[in-house]
Amino acid sequence: MATVATGHLPESVTIAPGGKSAYVTDPLDGTIWQYRISPATGKLTPDSPATVTTGPGTHDIAITPDGKNAYVTSENDGALSQFAINPATGKIAPMSPATTRQLTNVESLARAPNGGCALMLWAGSDAG
Repeated sequence: MATVATGHLPESVTIAPGGKSAYVTDPLDGTIWQYRISPATGKLTPDSPATVTTGPGTHDIAITPDGKNAYVTSENDGALSQFAINPATGKIAPMSPATTRQLTNVESLARAPNGGCALMLWAGSDAG
């Protein structure tokens, strides 16, 4: 078993459709770590840059079924960060706008396989 660098507090890992890229959220650093996955060995190699900044409390990441976009929840400020994924490299880059508002304390995010809806699991008083 081998290990790769992540951050101070890795929280969630997601593998992109096609299995060529993996992403790990780190709420303490407010970053997403991005990796390439070797199709021959399964070995993770950090991309360059290895991290992309999202903001404090980065928690969960969901990727659209077509692998073109990623969405990241933030527990601290209620932001939903949105990223475009480069299909050739798997690297992520902020979309415009980079964030939108969401409910506070969102714990988990998932996309339906057909891309038709997103589901969020949250804790707290915003659940009304």
